Amino acid sequence: MMINTSRLLITALAACVITAGCAAGLAHREGMRLLTDGQEEAALGKFEEAMRAAPGDIEYRLRFVAARDRVIARLADRAQAARMVGSNEEAAIHYRRIQAIDPGNVAAAAGLSALSLERESADRIARARSALDANDLSTARQLVTAVQNQDPSHLQARSLKREIDERL
Repeated sequence: MMINTSRLLITALAACVITAGCAAGLAHREGMRLLTDGQEEAALGKFEEAMRAAPGDIEYRLRFVAARDRVIARLADRAQAARMVGSNEEAAIHYRRIQAIDPGNVAAAAGLSALSLERESADRIARARSALDANDLSTARQLVTAVQNQDPSHLQARSLKREIDERL
């Protein structure tokens, strides 16, 4: 009876190992297919699944890291391109996608921080323009100064400051 129980246990354990190996292999192959089809983010998920199913397999780990780095680089390029043309919301989407993949990504956090600063500056410049139009030079100057303190080379702030100075 003891021998049969041991055989059953060994057989069950072997089946689990084989099933895990099969699941990892299937996920890896699916990831490779998705990668070939240009679906890098979906491939990344499959490589991660393979890595979790077979944590000791270095090939799965390397494939996951390489795919993750490629996806992050592509998203960072897209975010930067969006910022260059003034599509800050699109840039923010790409930065957040990077953070979903790599929560500790410093570049994505810095990009989101810069976007926030740009939004604040744009809001202050708009309020300064309104204050200047209403001939409230003191408020306009304060708002422009706040923008220039954060970014001394801000073109709109410099231009608006010249206008304010001309009215004084």
